[in-house]
Amino acid sequence: MREKVAIVGGGIAGLTAAYFLSRKYDITLFEKKNRLGGNAYTLTTDDGLSFDVAVAVFGKNCYPNFTKLLKQLNVETTRFSSPGIGMRNLETKKEFTFSFGLKGLWAQRFSILKPKQIYSIIAEFINMNRLRKLYEQGKLEGLTMKESFELHAHKSDARVMSMFMLCTVSSMYYEEIMAAPADFFFGKMAAHKDFFSPRAIFSMFQAKNNTQSYVDALVENFKDKVILNASIVTIERQDGSCVLKHQNGSEMSFDKVVMACNADQALALLDSPSEDEKRILGTWKYKEGPIVVHKDMSSLPKKERHNLYTFLFTNKEDEIHTSITGHIRRLKSVSNDCEYLSTQHPNFPIDKKLIEFHENFRTPVFDTNSVQVIEELPSLNGKKNTYYCGSHFGYGLHEDAVSSAIDVAEMLDAGWA
Repeated sequence: MREKVAIVGGGIAGLTAAYFLSRKYDITLFEKKNRLGGNAYTLTTDDGLSFDVAVAVFGKNCYPNFTKLLKQLNVETTRFSSPGIGMRNLETKKEFTFSFGLKGLWAQRFSILKPKQIYSIIAEFINMNRLRKLYEQGKLEGLTMKESFELHAHKSDARVMSMFMLCTVSSMYYEEIMAAPADFFFGKMAAHKDFFSPRAIFSMFQAKNNTQSYVDALVENFKDKVILNASIVTIERQDGSCVLKHQNGSEMSFDKVVMACNADQALALLDSPSEDEKRILGTWKYKEGPIVVHKDMSSLPKKERHNLYTFLFTNKEDEIHTSITGHIRRLKSVSNDCEYLSTQHPNFPIDKKLIEFHENFRTPVFDTNSVQVIEELPSLNGKKNTYYCGSHFGYGLHEDAVSSAIDVAEMLDAGWA
């Protein structure tokens, strides 16, 4: 008989772990929500359109394991040519648009080519390059992002744009990023150049049939081993077994358990966590970040200036509050006349009558404390028949979740075929 393995969490980490482990073990995947995928969420609207509202595009150069996984699953991908990005000050209505191609330049009346804008972009490029070099030299160690920027003070539209890109790939607020360790975020920029360089024009991809296509492909071989709306109350780890106790009083015994849920959720489920588990898992904080899908364009620039993302912000007494709005019509899975918008962390009023979808997505906060324990997370694997994986094992991205799940599978001799 094959050993029994419980996998707690049905996001991309849990699905990847289950996909590999199901080849060798008798697995059961538990997900507390009524769907799988986590932040990979393909929404089908009331009028029949399907598109991704959170995770959508990825860079093949910096997502090697994720790309390899999609290839093994025979999930088709398509190149995503970014039309550019833009931002708007909600108070002054001032706009800054960085568009690629003649059509985008015409839409903004070539304003990006004005001397002041060109100077701003060049100055920001030079300053960011200086900070990257300081990072490579180890001179940003112990500094926050805010403190590192003060080394080369430069306030401009381009500076705010740089920070918005970090907001996009971290799901953190501007002020949270400013308080975070500079080493972590400049390391993230170095590791994920697809997002933070001109190569984004040609190196970004998306699943041809949305993220749901790889969620379905991952779960295909163990559909009957998935328990949705799971209500695990506690996990007791005994000699040679892990007992999952549920809210209704039932119990299920397994040989091993893979915690593919958030770190704080994992800690809360463990009946007798070790001191290391308390210290390492207890460090993590999470946020419930709202994403709203709607058709309210009243706070946005004119439609012809819509790029992939529009960053809307307010700036009062150097307190910057941000939101990120994705223009769904820029995705290849929908037509160009699609009017839906996907706004993360909305900081402007949205007409309730125009809202299609509203849900909170849970994401890790990378602060001074949590960043310090990232390298220690793998040390928890294998103790008390318990293993861990998730996006917090790296920079909070799909690639980190997938890679950490593969590491667990390889520890259990169930890695790449």
